[in-house]
Formats: sequence, C-alpha cells, structure tokens
Amino acid sequence: LSIPEANAVRELVALGHPTDRTVLEPLVAASLEAKRALECAAKAARLEDAERRRQMRLLDPDAKRRADNARSRRSNHFRYLTDENYRLYHRQKSKRRKAQMRNSVAIQISGSMIKARFAEFDNRCAYCGAGGDLHIEHVVPISRGGGHAIGNIVPACESCNYSKRNHDPESWYRRRPFYSEVRWRKICRVLGWGKSSVGQLALL
Repeated sequence: LSIPEANAVRELVALGHPTDRTVLEPLVAASLEAKRALECAAKAARLEDAERRRQMRLLDPDAKRRADNARSRRSNHFRYLTDENYRLYHRQKSKRRKAQMRNSVAIQISGSMIKARFAEFDNRCAYCGAGGDLHIEHVVPISRGGGHAIGNIVPACESCNYSKRNHDPESWYRRRPFYSEVRWRKICRVLGWGKSSVGQLALL
C-alpha cells in the first residue's frame, strides 16, 4: 500500500469499518478520490483568487498598497492587544512626541524598560497603590519641563494621572487623601532623587 492508501485504511478502521480487504478497497479508493477532488478544488480556488488580485492590480494600481496597509494594520492591532512590551512602547511614543514638541528631553524608551519600571511598583499606581490599567506618568510634567526619560516615569492609575495633570508632583501628592510618605519616598528612591533634587527635572 502507498502512504496515502495506508492512511486512508487507518482512518476507515478507526471509524469502525470492517478490516476485510474486499470491503476496504472500494472505500479507500473513494476516500482518496474525494481527497483529490478537494485538493483540486482548493488549488482552483487559490488560482482564481490570485487571478482576481492580479486583475484588481491591473484595474487599480493602488489596490495592492491598500490591501497591504490593511493587513499591516490588522497585524499591528493584534500585536498591540497581545504583546505587552509592544503596547507599552507605542504608548510611550506619543509621550515622546509631546516632549519633542516642547523641546524637552525625549529619549526613546523600550517597552521592556517601561514594564520593568512598572514592576518596581508591583504593577500598581505609584501614588495610590491601585492596580488595573496603568498609565505612563511623568512625575515632573512635560509641560513644566520634565523630560520623557525613564528617570521621570512611574506607573499611575487613570484617576491619579488625570488629577495630577501639570501640578507640582510633591505638593499635589501631599494634598491627596491617599498620600503615603512611604510611597513618596519610594518614588524618589526609584527615580534617584535625593533630598536636594526632589522636584528638579529627572533627565536620565
């Protein structure tokens, strides 16, 4: 028996057909013929699809570019949803552009660096300790001259990030009901701020 025939026999026997050769032979032949027909149909469909795309390119030269762009968008969207490092990298890109527009320090930061910084705060808001979806928070606001650099970034929940806006970090934080001296000291320690540098720009 050929390999396709042997495979067909195993499949038929597994389905409960008798092992008698006279019974199996026509069933094997029919099974192989059905598979060949399916393969031919699939090949014809691929050729038809290729021809359709060729005709579309002839009629509309930009069709391939649009199709490629659509595939790229779908691929990027899927990666954004499933790859945390990729997602964090793209989130920081918009922050970096904002810093560049204000002529502030704007260092490109990898997603893994952002992820490591978040892990230093146990993947919780550096200010209130809440979990959930975390924002990339610039402790010294970009609008106040703060740089887009890992030395100026901590994780923050949506509520803290939107509440803080462009306020001075220490004075804003001390007015919050959830203020914690322990958390504030940790922020300063992680960012490498000494007593004399708290509130100054973190550039590294």
